Amino acid sequence: MGLALWLDASDAATINTGSPVDGDPVSAWADKSVSGFDAAQAVANNQPVYKAAIQNGLSVVRFDPTSFVQYVALSGAGLGLFRNLPGLTIALLCRVDPPGDSYVFAASANGSTANKRVLMEVYPGTPTELYFACSLDDSADALNYAQRYVYDFTAVPNTPLLHVGVSACDAGAILLDSPLHQVQDQADDSWNQSPGNTEDTDSDAITLGCSTDQSQPLSGDVCELVVYQRALNMGERRQLLEYLSAKWATL
Repeated sequence: MGLALWLDASDAATINTGSPVDGDPVSAWADKSVSGFDAAQAVANNQPVYKAAIQNGLSVVRFDPTSFVQYVALSGAGLGLFRNLPGLTIALLCRVDPPGDSYVFAASANGSTANKRVLMEVYPGTPTELYFACSLDDSADALNYAQRYVYDFTAVPNTPLLHVGVSACDAGAILLDSPLHQVQDQADDSWNQSPGNTEDTDSDAITLGCSTDQSQPLSGDVCELVVYQRALNMGERRQLLEYLSAKWATL
């Protein structure tokens, strides 16, 4: 209940028109949920690549920004993915190359990354970190005024990074589950926000593989992305994590 987006690189039937072969550019990635929020990229130079038998014998979608920024994006009804929600769950499994500052998954408004609504960002430093941020305020940037947690994954570079984050917006908190990475609380100004639904009403860009202005591109593989429009409880989160861990052999 509440499943709103499911992009699964291991399911070849969802890539392009089905039956892709290793190395094919990805122009369309079908949503396996009932929402039909398919991701797409019409520009050939910006298309990521389908790679077969990479992780536990399963295919992935590879993003390589060496020559061009590669990403896919939602459009149409898909831009309402994060609007006016009582809670939010994002589960992401990806492999990140030795990173620069890169966005894995992002939503923003008014054509500006200064108006981020949801953000998953790899940030280089000591340690290298993965941010998960979600704004409850339509006028606030997710990094400055939102719940934010940080994963330290310096110890496991170039390995699949399993991240399951849950934003319980009505409780004003983020809960995270991961067997691989230390969690650090970076709540910022989140406790100054009023509890309630997410107030996003104007997201006009949602991208996977870079920021919404096509900067800070991802270098690495995306295996699976799952979004629920509610905060899963602890048992549900563990079940989701165990499904991903077993399927992709991350433990």
